Amino acid sequence: MNTLRWDIGRAGRAWTGTESHERANRRPEKLEMFEGKLLLTDEDRLNLLGMLLENVGADQAVRLGDPKVWIDAAETLRPAWARRSFLGDRFNRWMLMLWCVNLVVIAGVVFIAVRRPELPPLSPSGEALLLCALVALWTSLAVNAFLKL
Repeated sequence: MNTLRWDIGRAGRAWTGTESHERANRRPEKLEMFEGKLLLTDEDRLNLLGMLLENVGADQAVRLGDPKVWIDAAETLRPAWARRSFLGDRFNRWMLMLWCVNLVVIAGVVFIAVRRPELPPLSPSGEALLLCALVALWTSLAVNAFLKL
């Protein structure tokens, strides 16, 4: 069907010498109407639209009609995974919950340390608590980095 690669930019542009000849060969011979549509085939309509969009530019084209229609049409080009909301993904909700739990653990360890500055040397259970807090901190940072991707 339509094999030409259109160079449609935000602003309209004039064609170069070689482009002008190629576009002229693709234009319809006459503007005819059949059953309420311009031209006879979809290919002819797409060629004419491509030529007009190259000359006029996307900024002018999106001003024609309802902007929501243009936005909805552009959204269909995005892959399905990119259209989902971040918290719509179950995995992301779990990661966010894990991050929040880790923040609570870190806050608890900091609160205990601040409340009792005269702590004696760490016992094995205190070392385990500190290790747990460090793991929570590391996990929290990793989850935070993941969430920012």
